[in-house]
Amino acid sequence: MFTPKFILTDVTDTSIKVNGQKMTRSYFNQVFVSLCLNSSWNSFEVSRSLFDAMMAVGIVPKGYGKFSYDYAEYLDDQQARKAALQREATEHAERVAALHATPEEIAKAVAERKANIARQVQQFRKGSAGF
Repeated sequence: MFTPKFILTDVTDTSIKVNGQKMTRSYFNQVFVSLCLNSSWNSFEVSRSLFDAMMAVGIVPKGYGKFSYDYAEYLDDQQARKAALQREATEHAERVAALHATPEEIAKAVAERKANIARQVQQFRKGSAGF
């Protein structure tokens, strides 16, 4: 189904431009939005496209019944999904950080390796390497 794109500009208390056509706010709220929603065959994509454009210019899409309710649920789902992705990204970053050695651990491993090499060299020079 074709999803129209709504471009809302020049928003004032009394008028608004929709895709370049100027109309009064009361006509927009009472006629245009209702006509778009009711002629969309209950297509959520159309109502979401219109309500996204309204939210972008600061108009809260309330008072349109089931369409407003569905859009509010959509926004809640998007916010929950975004929070879950952020939480997952944070947990992943913590797991990756735990895999990498800290500078102290690296220094300790280098010191142990040097001490082990020095011990082996000392044992070999003494002739006690077991050969």
